[in-house]
Amino acid sequence: MNDLQHRIARTHRITSSRIGTIATGSFKAWNTLAQKMREAKPAPINSKRRCGVPSLDWGHEHEDWLCAQFWLRHPEYDMHDERWCWWHDPANKVLWEMCGTSPDRTLYQDVAGFPKRVSGVEAKNPFDPDIHRHYREAGGLPPEYKAQVMWHMIVTDAPNWWFVSGDQRIADDLNYFEVLIERDPGYESLLMHKVNRFVGGYLNCETFQPTEYNRATYEDIF
Repeated sequence: MNDLQHRIARTHRITSSRIGTIATGSFKAWNTLAQKMREAKPAPINSKRRCGVPSLDWGHEHEDWLCAQFWLRHPEYDMHDERWCWWHDPANKVLWEMCGTSPDRTLYQDVAGFPKRVSGVEAKNPFDPDIHRHYREAGGLPPEYKAQVMWHMIVTDAPNWWFVSGDQRIADDLNYFEVLIERDPGYESLLMHKVNRFVGGYLNCETFQPTEYNRATYEDIF
């Protein structure tokens, strides 16, 4: 998939960069996102993946290095630079048309003689070295990336996903951190409840209004 095909695939879909708005955003943020998705036009991404935002450009520039560090530590996987992953079940036509994700890397293993996608990598190269140190010291998935990492797993139906952080400016092994994230059924149920509500409203061109949650609502979700 080339850059333009990638942009076309993600233009009107819920992606890993948009799922955070659905997970934690207000109804006002949902309306803004829905409008942006309706008005979005595909355009080529420049070949060097530079956008002019220093923190984003830094992350893109060092992504290959960080993914290589992961691969050196995990020869049990075949690593792929899979630019786009469609919703895992094409029979669900609504989610197939509305959902997808752009992982930093996907990981395959041989299962019964066939390659199978079993995991993936969310790679972060923070522009601020203190952020990487914080990730390493905290030792878990940063809360601000929970929706993004969970979305990778939901879309691909992978059983787990790796969060990896790195900074080449830091010496020795302190420049690298990784943690394996498992599926969270409770979180996924709540997230998909929001996704389905957003998708329904988006397709019907509705204006989103606040939801009053009560006991019956939660019983319906679970």
